Amino acid sequence: MQRKPGEIPPPPPTSEGYSSAQSSHSHSISSDQATVPSPGGRTPSSVVCTPHGAQAPLASSESPCFVASRSNERDPAKVLEAAEADTECVRQATGLRVSAANIASEVMFPTYVGRLAIFDDYEFFGIIGSGSFGKVIVVRHRNTKQLRACKVVAVETALQRELMDTEIRLLKSLNHPNIMKMHEVYFEQANEKGKITNGNIYLVTELCEGGDLFSRILHHYERLKQPMTESHVAYMMQQILSATKYCHDKGIIHRDIKPENILFVDRSSSSPLKIIDFGLANFTEKIREQAKEVKVARSGAMGRLARMLPSLNGKHLIPWHERKRVMQKAGTLHYMAPEMIEGSYDQKADLFSIGIILCQLFTGWHPFYVPGDDEASVRAKISNQEPVQFHSEIWAVVSEEACDLCRKLLEKSPKNRLGAAQALAHPWFRDPSKPSPFGNVEGLSVSIFDGLMQYQAYNKLKRAVLQLLTRELSEFQIQELRGKFMALDAQGDGLLSPEELIEGMRHVGYEMSASELSQIMAALDGSGNQRIGYKEFIPALIERRVKFDRQQLFQCFKKFDKQGLGRITYEDVKSVMCNAITESEWQEIAVAGTKSDPNQMPELTFDEFVALMEQTAPESQ
Repeated sequence: MQRKPGEIPPPPPTSEGYSSAQSSHSHSISSDQATVPSPGGRTPSSVVCTPHGAQAPLASSESPCFVASRSNERDPAKVLEAAEADTECVRQATGLRVSAANIASEVMFPTYVGRLAIFDDYEFFGIIGSGSFGKVIVVRHRNTKQLRACKVVAVETALQRELMDTEIRLLKSLNHPNIMKMHEVYFEQANEKGKITNGNIYLVTELCEGGDLFSRILHHYERLKQPMTESHVAYMMQQILSATKYCHDKGIIHRDIKPENILFVDRSSSSPLKIIDFGLANFTEKIREQAKEVKVARSGAMGRLARMLPSLNGKHLIPWHERKRVMQKAGTLHYMAPEMIEGSYDQKADLFSIGIILCQLFTGWHPFYVPGDDEASVRAKISNQEPVQFHSEIWAVVSEEACDLCRKLLEKSPKNRLGAAQALAHPWFRDPSKPSPFGNVEGLSVSIFDGLMQYQAYNKLKRAVLQLLTRELSEFQIQELRGKFMALDAQGDGLLSPEELIEGMRHVGYEMSASELSQIMAALDGSGNQRIGYKEFIPALIERRVKFDRQQLFQCFKKFDKQGLGRITYEDVKSVMCNAITESEWQEIAVAGTKSDPNQMPELTFDEFVALMEQTAPESQ
């Protein structure tokens, strides 16, 4: 097949016949050094519906809390200060209440049980990845026709099931544009209490068609014989660090960051990146709690002294061994940090892995491996406390600032190693000549803020429906909105703050009152942390880009019709929305779309549901 110049070829199979398109390498290991399934799904043990975000009533221009208007306030700092004060006043006001339309986890990420359940919903096509954990297959949804990736994992041990359960819980909680999006999970058999059942688990995720980072490194250094430009490396690395920082801020450590676990959405040189394979990820505190006390040989000077001293009555004067709490070792040896090998680590271990990847991006050189090295040799090089040597013949074409970032990420001591936030703030990234995926103000427009204003004025049901509809779309369908989110995300942390919204408005000349800003934050901030996530931002603007048909609306309607009666009740909506909608709110919404008796609790048929979705928002006050 003829390729265009510069096009990345399909990734070659590894020595294990492992294609890298949508899966991870099969060399991930657990504490017993046995190969375990790297990616994989996990079942949620129980779903707790806790509504997030404060209830914030609207303030009108007559309210004493109204502190800014389109015409009298242009200073971003003053608007932010006013918005914060206004939010508190808005909480105390009466009238229409604006808050996030939270959706229950089991509705947003459905879980199905049944031996053939997935085949009712998906058609299966070619295998695009395989390894010891199972295989990854391209699938197409029978109703929506969306192409996705399906990871099929055969569960045979309690450890495999535990790893998969954890991964699914984490993927449900992660909300970042550079982290793989999960759609749904299928179990062949239910997990009986106290008993691990065998059978396949099918984890359905978004499909990334651009291959993995390892393939692109090979393409540059093995085929083209040309290094990547520092600008291109910076563009990719900022996305990797942003997703890593997001995880670390939530207390999560990935433990298996490597080029094979970083995928490209498409084959373009500017394709977005996605970190995948959270099969070994977990909360750092939980890993510490699970550390086991083991007997290990005493090391260092005291260990050498103990072995030099004679024995007395058959006992060593200084014990040769000591008891030590060791955390579970996990990951791929060639990308492990020294402290991971030792069994005492924190989130900085991920940064060591990223440092190795950065070396490979700059030079094609792995700092701890040369062809012919066995695992013992690689382990010894990583564990050696001597700093990494950057040979001038390899690094001659790399800038000093780039070398400095590599050195600081490859510090053998985690105390001296950069964290993700520190790495993102490194001077090498601050060079204005380097393109950044974040904060590109040229991608901003007035339509963003018009869309946010319109979205917050919608009733909660419509906002919930837009969230569910957006979840079904591919990355290609939302790529324009993704760009706008990242253009607003000047900090590159995968979240939008009020300050970033104000700065974006200032750039395009959009004027908004403090109360309007507080209403937008209340409607989109599902966490209550004054931040808008990626999964909340895209639905707010999707209606202007995508036209949803009746079939798509019907699939969404069925998610609300919990009893399968062909109509939606208040109890249905309350269940789907985690109690985030009151009885009075439901009456106000449903009465507008139905002809039912006003003295009875209204219900919605599908046609009435569609009519409500087609209504426009009321004019802003």
